[in-house]
Amino acid sequence: MIAFTSRRVVRQSYADRQRHGFTLMELIVALVLGAILLIILVGVLRRSFAEIRVATSDDPASHRYSLLLEQLRRDVSNARRIDSGSNRLGLEGFIHRDPETLIATQRPARVIYEIRRNGAQSSLVRIQVEIPNGSPVSTQPWIELVYAGAGTLLVSSNQVGVLTESDRLGSRPEDRIQLEQTRYAIPSALQIIILDQPGRIILDHTFSRQRDSS
Repeated sequence: MIAFTSRRVVRQSYADRQRHGFTLMELIVALVLGAILLIILVGVLRRSFAEIRVATSDDPASHRYSLLLEQLRRDVSNARRIDSGSNRLGLEGFIHRDPETLIATQRPARVIYEIRRNGAQSSLVRIQVEIPNGSPVSTQPWIELVYAGAGTLLVSSNQVGVLTESDRLGSRPEDRIQLEQTRYAIPSALQIIILDQPGRIILDHTFSRQRDSS
């Protein structure tokens, strides 16, 4: 009778352990693994949120840089004549912009980017003069502030050949003849570096002229 009772107690003890689930060691291991997975998940989420914030942030400096880059790219790619000097870049071609709408009209124009100083402050400006009859108009030029705080403008180019008659650069047929009377040797790639007043780089970009021969 005593032996039978002992066996029954042993069976009950084993069944009780099965009903109560994990042992203390198993519980500790599960907690450690769970904590490791949670740390990894938090790190991934932090990186994802940081990338989203950068992609969707309305950073004024980034916006100004994008506008500057796009304006220079449009003017350089449609230029038929390029010259440069100290803190100055001159372009001539189908690069006219409407002063009120700021929309590119692709009419002939002479444009000069230059650094202008007013006391201790300096800025990059864009000066535009129309060329309706093959020569600049004698009216007041349109001066546009491009980048406040710019202190230095550097320009360098590669060796190039002479433009061909098929180089249309997106110009309209009625305007094309006005600048095709003279062929200009201009660079097919132009590096423009703009520094702020303390000497930090605002822009360092090489622009390639994409020619449309259609």
